[in-house]
Amino acid sequence: MTTPNEKWEQYKTRPRSWSQLTSYESCPHAFYLERIAKVWSRPAAWFATGLGVHTAVEAHEKGEAPTVDDMLPVAQEAFRQDINTRLESTPNAEYWQSSGTYHGPTDIPRRYNDLRRHLENYLMIPKGPIWMAPEGDPADPGRTPAVEWPIELDLDGVQVIGSADQIREDGDDLVPVDVKAGSQTPEDPGQLATYAEAARRGSGRSVTKGVYIMTAKPPTKTGRVSKAQVVEKDLTVIPVETLTARFHAADEGIKAGNWDPKPGHQCRRCSVASSCDFVVR
Repeated sequence: MTTPNEKWEQYKTRPRSWSQLTSYESCPHAFYLERIAKVWSRPAAWFATGLGVHTAVEAHEKGEAPTVDDMLPVAQEAFRQDINTRLESTPNAEYWQSSGTYHGPTDIPRRYNDLRRHLENYLMIPKGPIWMAPEGDPADPGRTPAVEWPIELDLDGVQVIGSADQIREDGDDLVPVDVKAGSQTPEDPGQLATYAEAARRGSGRSVTKGVYIMTAKPPTKTGRVSKAQVVEKDLTVIPVETLTARFHAADEGIKAGNWDPKPGHQCRRCSVASSCDFVVR
């Protein structure tokens, strides 16, 4: 079994990701408990919703699931696999995180039965063409659809990796698109800005905006796409220097073993709160 010190040594040298960055910025102590000490993490059914929707959307955009009826079994299978994996560590769903008034045992089937709605909402949204990204030999590159597009960035010495949901074209510009199955639109568009910087470097083209597609949001009463379903973000307000500074601060904190707690409202949704001495209840 890997000890916390051994796990920390691994994290010192591994590349950073947007997930690591936001987790560390939110609460270094929670980062330590979840990723280094590997304490019990309270499961939640909404993770399975996100995985199911993303898996089905990827299959659709790669031509493997053209219709919602083709997408739904893909989403359902990914959902079941994720739930079953989480049940192995926490078999009693009563101990899972609640979603409003829905506790684990009722939240799981509720979300499973809601997958079709997410997929129908996704399909109704007009979208630009997927960018065909270069790959392989730079002298004779092939092209691949930029769906779940792997990114690798060197931000002034900090290596950043990730996977962009989609990079689409809008005239001469490229647009990073992030598909969100949750109900809250991210206030911080830094994830889109990170994907945008990778797209600029990988294409030489302009990237000025990003888009969140919110599959949980309903259309208008007349059946049209609502403003809540497609949220554009101006990415020119986040220069690469700002991203670089944030990743460097997190990288330095992790390497230094700075696990100071940041108790606050985020404690209510913290999956490792049961092991924390600083949680605000």
